[in-house]
Amino acid sequence: MAESNSNGSKSTVAWGAAAAVVVALISLFWSVANPRDDIKQVEARFDAQQTQLENRIQATIREIQQQINARLTTAVHEEFARRVDKHIDAIDSEIKDLQNSRIIRQEYQKDLGVVDQRMIAQRETVRNLQQQFAGSYNVGKQLDNLQDQIRLLQQRLDTSRQVTASPPAAIVPVIPGH
Repeated sequence: MAESNSNGSKSTVAWGAAAAVVVALISLFWSVANPRDDIKQVEARFDAQQTQLENRIQATIREIQQQINARLTTAVHEEFARRVDKHIDAIDSEIKDLQNSRIIRQEYQKDLGVVDQRMIAQRETVRNLQQQFAGSYNVGKQLDNLQDQIRLLQQRLDTSRQVTASPPAAIVPVIPGH
């Protein structure tokens, strides 16, 4: 290379000098722009912010995945809907049964009136029976009536014994209570 023409060596020197000037200018610019390694600090802050941003993005992605996993699938939703529909149908049929077996107020009042009339009639019958047994036949009267019947039977027995010993006599009917 040293044997190149004189033009070639001058251009190499010129290129070398130009390169040296460019390197000197870059160094000068670098020293002015970043006298205390400020660019490295900015780069470190940028890396930290980038890491924080990536961490936030990952956390958001995990949260979204959890929400997606927590949501019902279509099949689960359809099964749930079918079960709810069955329950609704059962409740509807029970409501219809209740409506069909419902007693209208007028019918209820009519039936209640009939029952009240029966109860009144039964109470009246019970009162009448109480009056018959308690009012007309008290214990004393009953004992007197029984004693009269016993006397009558004794008389008949005595007369039947006498009849066998004597000619028949006329039997007189005895009315209780006289």
